[in-house]
Amino acid sequence: MSLCMFRKKRKTPKVVQRRSFWVVLALIVYAVLALAPHAAAINMNWSSGSGDGTWTLTGNGSAQAFWTDTTGVPAGVTVLVYDEATVSGTPYCTVNGSGPDCSSMMDEGANTFALDRPVRTDPIDQATDPDANWAWGILTTYTAGGMESSYKFSGDTGADIWLQEKSANRLSFVYGVSGHKLEWISDPNVLTIGRQYQVGITYSGGTTGQNAADHAIYTSRFSISVVELTEPGAPTTLLATRGNQQVALTWVTPSDNGSAITDYLIEYSSDGGTNWSPFGHDASPATSATVTGLVNGTEYEFRVSAINAIGPGGPSNIATATPATEPGAPTLLSATAGD
Repeated sequence: MSLCMFRKKRKTPKVVQRRSFWVVLALIVYAVLALAPHAAAINMNWSSGSGDGTWTLTGNGSAQAFWTDTTGVPAGVTVLVYDEATVSGTPYCTVNGSGPDCSSMMDEGANTFALDRPVRTDPIDQATDPDANWAWGILTTYTAGGMESSYKFSGDTGADIWLQEKSANRLSFVYGVSGHKLEWISDPNVLTIGRQYQVGITYSGGTTGQNAADHAIYTSRFSISVVELTEPGAPTTLLATRGNQQVALTWVTPSDNGSAITDYLIEYSSDGGTNWSPFGHDASPATSATVTGLVNGTEYEFRVSAINAIGPGGPSNIATATPATEPGAPTLLSATAGD
């Protein structure tokens, strides 16, 4: 709203003061929300895909096939490859994971999945068979620790699809060959040594081409996300139902914060929460359990904590129950006759 509009309406100082109050209040609320904890997704502030010359992963009209081996993906690092621009659902192949191995699935000669498609240079080919819409996604989970590569896919012509850590706790993604590549590098100190991350990279389809003038088009087809995996949240709505020397518990599952919940730590206390004992059970992500071996007539407190690959999360609310059973039958019943 322009200053002249304020003059035409001739607002009184009180109205201006009230409006200023609400503007300041709104700014304060916005600042509080901005500082509040959010999901573990990280704003990497990637540099705009830099390059050095032309950018291509193709050659002479043939698709670029890629493979990986144990030297390209360190032990303990799982990589999932998808044949569409997603990093969820059923993967096309895996490295160090379950399912078909990518080393055997990425075979150009057998017409299996390749991570790039040919550049059509012949006008007739372009009209009848344009660049394929060959989209893909790669998802990896690994622990930051200064390793050279999180994964490295290599191709026949020396081309690489390469995710690696750099100095100053940075993350780098390279797509191409030396002298002909796209590279993204994050800001410093976005990674914390020893923390676990999930990195998803998708390509929306088409070829990376060989025209430097189309650099912006090529880079816009990529999407990169980085999420720090953390302990799960605290279960909610813990309820306890007493039984004979046992108590049945139910609860609502919390957020897994990027790493699937595999079990729950179930604890009980008979001294008002001063000391807690774990209840032994087979690992399970189920949201119910029955704690056995309790003493009837004793009041117990219970709490549960979710566990994922990162570790246990915070405890739930406390639920209280006193196990008991029906009274026994009276004995030595006698009767005395009266008038």
